[in-house]
Amino acid sequence: KGGANVILQKPLNPAAVAASVKTFHAIMASERRRYFRHHVTIPVSFVADAVTQRAMMENLSEGGMAVTMRNPLARSSSAEFSFELPFGPRVAGQAQVMWINDAGLMGLEFRLLHGSSREHLMNWLKNKALQR
Repeated sequence: KGGANVILQKPLNPAAVAASVKTFHAIMASERRRYFRHHVTIPVSFVADAVTQRAMMENLSEGGMAVTMRNPLARSSSAEFSFELPFGPRVAGQAQVMWINDAGLMGLEFRLLHGSSREHLMNWLKNKALQR
């Protein structure tokens, strides 16, 4: 419940504390995330302002996805998307751009999933988690 826990040995010194924090940084960062991200490589289609663009998904979670796109959408903009899950059905809906980095990677949060898309996505993620 308390998040990441670290045990430090006395006597404490700045170098030992820094080394411990560096070692556990990845664990602490992953605990901040709401949903586990599954690394995938899936083509995605986006439609924003009547313009269709293709992107490549880098990771996928229950709450959204990270994609690389040649011409990234504007931060906070919304777009319709669709992609086909590996060995699974098509997922479609609407997402909002939450962040963009300098390398063209965008983080999108799902706002609406059409039809059975939520059920398909949840089943796929559940099966993927069982394989880990």
